[in-house]
Amino acid sequence: MYLLTDTAKNVARIIVEYYEKGDLPQKFDILYKYAYEELKRVVFRQFPDMPLKPPESVWQELQKEGLIQYTTMASSKYKGSTYSILITKQLIDAVKNNFDDPHKLSPNNRIFLSYASEDNQVAYELKSVLEEALSDVYVFMAEAPDGIQVGRTWFEEVIRNLEESDSMIILLTQNSIYKRWIWFEIGHFWSKGSMSIYPIHTPSDMEIPSPINEIQSKPVTDKSQFDGILSAIAKDIFGDNATVRVYNHQQLADTVDEYLFDRTTEILTSFMTEEYKESDWIVYQKLDEQKSLPLGATKKHLKSLVENDDELNWEVDTENSTRISFKKIPPEYYFMSG
Repeated sequence: MYLLTDTAKNVARIIVEYYEKGDLPQKFDILYKYAYEELKRVVFRQFPDMPLKPPESVWQELQKEGLIQYTTMASSKYKGSTYSILITKQLIDAVKNNFDDPHKLSPNNRIFLSYASEDNQVAYELKSVLEEALSDVYVFMAEAPDGIQVGRTWFEEVIRNLEESDSMIILLTQNSIYKRWIWFEIGHFWSKGSMSIYPIHTPSDMEIPSPINEIQSKPVTDKSQFDGILSAIAKDIFGDNATVRVYNHQQLADTVDEYLFDRTTEILTSFMTEEYKESDWIVYQKLDEQKSLPLGATKKHLKSLVENDDELNWEVDTENSTRISFKKIPPEYYFMSG
């Protein structure tokens, strides 16, 4: 059950009503200084006597339950502060379900997303894409606003959602394949006898470990192959006549690229500051393998890292390897045998 006051529920109902009629955009601003009059005019028309000045407690309630996203910002135009409210799919579903179980969809409409917390940036975008492309589908992501709620027992909620989901997406990365929780979730879901398990991976050249490599995995950044996964899930849930809605795969691919860049930069920076001994040879492919990086990542990102660091200098740079120093060295050093 959603833990909301009657006032918050009434506000939610009116917001959804006006949103679905087209009288409210998905994201709208409410003035802080003139909040009561503005809300009364736009949203609270049916509640003219609602004692809500200002309504921040309501927004906090709805946001705590993962139903909206709101922020406050300064507004020079109105000489005060402004609330920015974002209506979520969860708010609409909650109103339609009369604020009962936040995930009270048919089990067949539920997808369990298994991922490592270090990859939550990609997982969030993946959840968004799945819910955008597949109508009336809820994707359980433990750390999402509509995932495990405050006060709930983590283990029990994970088990409940594993039991109630008929499809599973596994986000395989160099982080997740070593997580015991991921293997626990896969094992529990597998034990139900369900064959609706869909591994997707990044980077695209990642080696998938056994036994999950028995199931065909697809690279998340390949749109045509990702389309195939969406079609298969839609068929599992809705049958042969299922359709996949238009969705923004490029946003997902961009998020993955940003994630891989940040992760690679972090790993190589740590290597250079904590492990690398000056003038040692770095073999690009070998370091890729040692650090579980995509093939070619060391060569590509190390060059950028050195070029943007005043304390690092190339000694020797070949096609497959390099040596780096931490200070400027005499030119004659380049002709010394090493």
